[in-house]
Amino acid sequence: VFLEGLLQCVFLEGLLQCVFLEGLHQCVFLKGLHQCVFLKGLHQCVFLEGLLQCVFLKGLRLRQCVFLKGLHQCVFLKGLHQCVFLKGLRQCVFLKGLHQCVFLKGLRQCVFLKGIHQCVFLKGLHQCVFLKGLRQCVFLKGLHQCVFLKGLHQCVFLKGLHQ
Repeated sequence: VFLEGLLQCVFLEGLLQCVFLEGLHQCVFLKGLHQCVFLKGLHQCVFLEGLLQCVFLKGLRLRQCVFLKGLHQCVFLKGLHQCVFLKGLRQCVFLKGLHQCVFLKGLRQCVFLKGIHQCVFLKGLHQCVFLKGLRQCVFLKGLHQCVFLKGLHQCVFLKGLHQ
């Protein structure tokens, strides 16, 4: 991987079952190809774009608001108190948000995303990524062609196992 961090942000680029991660202003840009996802966040908002059994999620500076678009095996969307509940089955995702945070859970080539206080917890299984973040920091753990990334206090520790 290529790892670059700018302004408490992280640039992660991956190829083939890897991810593109870009973050700007406590936000996250995640781009993936082939069973991966496109995630973009601006001002506590989230841009999520997916291709091939993925999900299209777009948010434009709407302060704790979310635009969700899906194609092919899409999702059920429920929102509560400026939060979003997204539930999907089979190559879809479970999305739950609480207080400007986001809970994303997926099964089979999907991801587990949990966020707390402008932080993000991302957990994936099988060609997925484990991402945990605390206080504008990021904890990234991956298994099987994934990456182990741990960061503390605007710093980043990168560990990789199995490619």
